[in-house]
Amino acid sequence: MSKFIESQFKYLILGSNPNITPNRVIIKQKNKSKYVRFMHDCGIEDLDSFLTILDATGFQRTPTDEYTGAPRFYGKGFNVNFNGNEVGVLFSKTGKGHIEQKKLTPMTLKINGYRTKNPVEFRQKILDGLDTVEKDVDVKDCLISILNNVENNTPISDPTGFLKKLTNVSMVTSDFGEVLAAYKSCLEGKEVYFPTASNNQIADYYEDGRPISAKGRKGGAGVNLVKYKDLIPLNNDVGKFLYSLATHDRDMFFEYGAKICPQAKLLADWVGGTKQEAVMAYVKTISYKDFYSKVEQEIGTLGIPTGDGLDTIWAEGDINPFNFTLNTIIDRYWGRYNSEDITAVVGPLLNGATFLKIDIQGSNVVFSELKFEDVKQWGTRYWGNAKSAWNNWMSVAAVIEENK
Repeated sequence: MSKFIESQFKYLILGSNPNITPNRVIIKQKNKSKYVRFMHDCGIEDLDSFLTILDATGFQRTPTDEYTGAPRFYGKGFNVNFNGNEVGVLFSKTGKGHIEQKKLTPMTLKINGYRTKNPVEFRQKILDGLDTVEKDVDVKDCLISILNNVENNTPISDPTGFLKKLTNVSMVTSDFGEVLAAYKSCLEGKEVYFPTASNNQIADYYEDGRPISAKGRKGGAGVNLVKYKDLIPLNNDVGKFLYSLATHDRDMFFEYGAKICPQAKLLADWVGGTKQEAVMAYVKTISYKDFYSKVEQEIGTLGIPTGDGLDTIWAEGDINPFNFTLNTIIDRYWGRYNSEDITAVVGPLLNGATFLKIDIQGSNVVFSELKFEDVKQWGTRYWGNAKSAWNNWMSVAAVIEENK
């Protein structure tokens, strides 16, 4: 297959359809397979229109969910036989009654960089943003009723069952939740400010100058250490390990992870080193089945991944399954039980900010607050994928009692 076959197919489509926005058709990769992803705002209205465009090429297509990643995109992925080559494509726009990921963030609503103490002005800015990004009237009405609930406690209106879909609730509480939380602060007479850059590592917005980290229903009280990397002391192995999280240094992660976690040290002994090159060499010497049999016998079942195709990519030399196991083992055997050591390093750094969790319970928006300086114990949190182990780097997180 030509190295640029996906690009060739992309530009074939763009050349025949001038209404499609070029920079919203993206070449992506999933599990070593490249595919052409048509983003929700690329200019194609719906799945039927997308299929009409594909069929107009004259190339045969077969459905596949290989590239979908999320249930809301099932049935929208295809392999196209393009001049004898197989090209994957995905139309990543959800249907009626669903909300798009990142559709309701401060940036998409065009309030990034915005500062105000005026709730009336702020509300209008939110409504203007919703008018721009959400064309589904029923969904928009539900979102406005959520805004009204924050303002005056009127029940959320959801006649079409939009919020009965858990994925919608997660999107609303995580993305729109940042806006709702700031609106609540503004109603309380506080000045709010949204950072200009998206994905600010510390704050989603500022409340009278205090950074607020807003978390949706599925969000944990976790902190990415990238912004704190220059403040982390390096006078012990725990500090050096946490520094590796802040700098995304994989070799350093394994080296110091093996020094603080006995189970990770065992993996290092098997590999004969802690560098990624050593892991690559080791994976070539042992089968997927034999490695995980060894893990189960000598360490336990934590860190043993599930899913199809992992043995295949292992046989091809992919070290993501190994690194998933390494991350999981360090997190679950060390990071969850050594909060005293972790807190001694990060506790003095993480202060002056607030976690604000947003949820929808029944017909009301519920907020719960936790100040960084009130966190008595910090641990680690890792939620990874065995096919993309480093996609989400381990973070430090507040250790909170269950149901608190």
